[in-house]
Amino acid sequence: MLDTDYAFLSGYLKGEESKILDVSRLSGLAHNARIQDLLNAIDATDIGSFLDNVTIEAFSDIDRHLWAYLNDCSRDLELLRGIPADVVKLNRAYMFKYDIINIKSAIRRIYLRQNSEIIPIGLFSWYGFLDELEKASDISSIVEIMRNFGFQEYAWILRNMRPEASMREVRTVEREMENMYFFDIINLSDKVPEGELLKRVFGIIVDMINLSIAFRLSFGLNPRGFIPFLENGYMISMDMANELSSATIRELPGMLTGSPYKNIADEIISAYEADRNIMTIDRVVEKNKIRILSEMLSPRVMSPVVVIWYLVLKESELRNLRILSKAVFDGIPASEVKEYLVTAS
Repeated sequence: MLDTDYAFLSGYLKGEESKILDVSRLSGLAHNARIQDLLNAIDATDIGSFLDNVTIEAFSDIDRHLWAYLNDCSRDLELLRGIPADVVKLNRAYMFKYDIINIKSAIRRIYLRQNSEIIPIGLFSWYGFLDELEKASDISSIVEIMRNFGFQEYAWILRNMRPEASMREVRTVEREMENMYFFDIINLSDKVPEGELLKRVFGIIVDMINLSIAFRLSFGLNPRGFIPFLENGYMISMDMANELSSATIRELPGMLTGSPYKNIADEIISAYEADRNIMTIDRVVEKNKIRILSEMLSPRVMSPVVVIWYLVLKESELRNLRILSKAVFDGIPASEVKEYLVTAS
């Protein structure tokens, strides 16, 4: 039986879940809605209160505020009375993925001269390392930051990057860090209550990423084999992923027969044939990922898994608002991006 220390946390997070923005309330946004119209529509929500009285003149403004909001949601969990140590570990392990995103941005700025912004979220943000990461001028500076923060394994991955590293080498290093992230969090799952459930959850998240990669390859969006698949999948092994990498669009569903992913593959193909929009891949995969995780995690109480479900929901809320905000600033009616919004219901 799980420890009753989770009782308060479960009750608190279920209450927070009820405050998450219901995107259906935004269906009435006018065709020519401005950003203030969107802010007014979400004014009564928690995220709306966070955005109250902030200056927003461009998408980049609201984007940074939204990332900061998600960052605060995660960090504030650890201020709750009597929060179990297992939950703190899971919360931090999960949020470290945003540090990896920021490290990738710093690497791309150095090697590929890309103007990749650092987002205000993750453990580096909590402990004041983001400024150092933004100022890093070479890979040795990033390695030093990783070592100072205690992430020796990630520093080890980065240490041998050549000054003239190609795009392929950069992406390979990025995948090595992402594989390390999922290895670490799945390994942590072995040490907390309901660990087997968490291992399945993170394995399915990996599967969803790999399914997206397979479809992008089949659509010819990237050279074959250019983007390595992630390890630690639940149903899609590395051998299977490599087989999927050489499949045509029509072959993919058949290769997934016997798994719940066949229906997702069929849905991607059907949706793509209807709108010929490559963003269909992300839309369908994200929708089904949330559906599957909801079935697995939403009913759970008195368990550390509640924190993962809470963070997944907050990420979905942020994703929806980023899509809507970008549409508003680009002059695209909310009705035209409605199908890209994802909810757990």
